[in-house]
Amino acid sequence: MGDERHIVGLVGKLLNASDELSSSAAITSETFKAIVTGEPVEGRDVYKSRIEFRPIAQHIFATNTLPPFQGGMDRGV
Repeated sequence: MGDERHIVGLVGKLLNASDELSSSAAITSETFKAIVTGEPVEGRDVYKSRIEFRPIAQHIFATNTLPPFQGGMDRGV
C-alpha cells in the first residue's frame, strides 16, 4: 500500500485480502491507516492522472504471529 500505483487497485473493490504481512512496519504507515479507516487517499495508474478516492474495501490480513502494537491491544485491533 506504500506505492501509489498499487493503491488505485482498491478503487471500487469490496475486499482486500492478503496472504501474509511482510513485517510490522507494513502497518505503521499513514497511508495504511487512511486506507483501513476509509479516509480519502491519492494514487495514480501508470501514464494516467492522479486520482483521489475513498477506499471502501474490507481488509483481511493473514500472519503467523501478531505484530506488536505500541501501547498494547485496544478495540481497534
